[in-house]
Amino acid sequence: MILPSQPVIFKPLFNYDGSQFIVEQIHICLVSPDWTISQFINTVKPLLAQGFNLDDTVLFDIVECGQEDLINNTYSNAEDAPKLKESDTKVSEKWGENVNVTFYVRPRQC
Repeated sequence: MILPSQPVIFKPLFNYDGSQFIVEQIHICLVSPDWTISQFINTVKPLLAQGFNLDDTVLFDIVECGQEDLINNTYSNAEDAPKLKESDTKVSEKWGENVNVTFYVRPRQC
């Protein structure tokens, strides 16, 4: 059975206006629960770049909201949380069939 696509919210972590993200913006993408995490990342990144009006020189990562490092307590906010990594895990396996998750779009840290 093919699961219906679900709306997922993406929030910029910083302002962007050619040099920075714009905080007031959010972007919503329809995401298939049947995609792998790799397909998800590779599909939404161009949509997010367009939706946030990012030029080709801006590199960014997708960060799951609400992450906690319960073992090391090394980050307490999205600036420090790990980016979403490509994998063959299905979106529905990680976040459920309704894709109950929100993401930050974070400028890539060099």
